[in-house]
Formats: sequence, C-alpha cells, structure tokens
Amino acid sequence: LTLQYLVTGASGKKVTIREKSSLGKDGKELTVLKDESSAKENGKWENTLSFAVPESAQPGKYTVTMQISAQGQTRSIRRSFTVR
Repeated sequence: LTLQYLVTGASGKKVTIREKSSLGKDGKELTVLKDESSAKENGKWENTLSFAVPESAQPGKYTVTMQISAQGQTRSIRRSFTVR
C-alpha cells in the first residue's frame, strides 16, 4: 500500500511527520504495522507499507489504516481486504 502526500508551508525548514499504519478486524485494532516519525521538507512524499498475511489468518474482512500526522493535523486512509 502507498499513501502519497504533500508537505507545504514548511518555509525552508523541516516539519516532523508521523507515519502510522495499523491492521484491524471487526472494528478493533489488531496490531501496529508501522509507527515512525521523520523530518520532511516541502515536497511530495510517500508512506509505503508492505506486509504478508500469514496462512494462519482467520477468515474475514481486515482493514489497513494509514495515518499521516503533522502540526496537530491528521489525515488517514483506510483500505480493506478479505481472507477466505
């Protein structure tokens, strides 16, 4: 999964960006897949996430939520997949 985002208004300095991704099922968070912070300057950036679904995963609908946070604001995207 890839989430693209823009950093604007950094005025020649870097801004701390937190990238958090989690896996959920039935409305509950199962695990945090990624939780990292880094300094970014103005520009186009990507939060990329790869993970393998274990063969032991229970059947059902799972969700992956990717969040980008900076300066008190958070944006997120949620995608789902089904294990049969």
